[in-house]
Amino acid sequence: MQSYDRDLTDIFAVQGDIAERVAAALKVKLLSKEKDALDQKPTGSPESYSLYLKGRYFWNERTREGVKKAIRYFEEAVRLDPNFALAYSGLTDRYLIEEDRGWASHSKAGPLTRGYAEKALELNADLAEAHASLGLALDEQWDLTGAEKELKRVIALKPNYATAYHWYSNVLGGMGRYEEAVEFEKRALELDPYSSIFGQGIGIHLLLMGRTREAIAQFEKTLEIDPGFASVYIWKAWANERVGNFDQAIEDAEKAAKTQENVGLGKLNLASIYAWAGKESGLSNCLRKSNPTLQETTSHRHLSAW
Repeated sequence: MQSYDRDLTDIFAVQGDIAERVAAALKVKLLSKEKDALDQKPTGSPESYSLYLKGRYFWNERTREGVKKAIRYFEEAVRLDPNFALAYSGLTDRYLIEEDRGWASHSKAGPLTRGYAEKALELNADLAEAHASLGLALDEQWDLTGAEKELKRVIALKPNYATAYHWYSNVLGGMGRYEEAVEFEKRALELDPYSSIFGQGIGIHLLLMGRTREAIAQFEKTLEIDPGFASVYIWKAWANERVGNFDQAIEDAEKAAKTQENVGLGKLNLASIYAWAGKESGLSNCLRKSNPTLQETTSHRHLSAW
């Protein structure tokens, strides 16, 4: 076993040095373009890069509070380095998720999404993260062919970018190519084994394929990693409802309804399951308590898979 002893103040030099040492240890010869890639720094400011990483951490939570925190980190990263392309890609994804969740209108988020993505690509035309954001934006506009083309390019540019496989999986699902969607989602999970959103994605595609019990097992596996990931409970509730496990479906929907992030959709789902189960008293009670919340939810009914 080898130890690593070097000043960690320059994170980019450290990353490149470690990669070269690993390649040497494995007796792998790096191509010139691969060496060039290691030498490239995304920003001249380590502090800006650190802020970007913090922003990505909170963005990956896919919660409203997490996205709010991410915004602050991305904006501060841009303030410190106005030419930091990755930070602009973070701001792009911020508006994409806000629009998708219904936290921002398309009229507000749409132009900003495009503007930040174009800025990122202006600074770095081969930035995989920015092309991925464009792919997702095209998916949101139901331009699935354009989205597929963009995300394939991302995977070619950066084969270890897990989010690209996840978003491409969603595009494939939208095309009805569920078998492929599952395989790409599994690849995303291989790259990031503790991602709840990727684990949930596998379950969603299995559910849409009619492999409901496999989907339930996948949702349960995801909840073992992250018991507080609310949207999984909604998908699991739908799956249990489909196979007639109404008591478990109600339990899942109640857990989702208790969370602030999905309170409206969770209660709408709970009311639906009460109706299917023929539990009139539960349905009546649910509707009576949640009428204002349900009205608020009707403006944005779908549950995001990404």
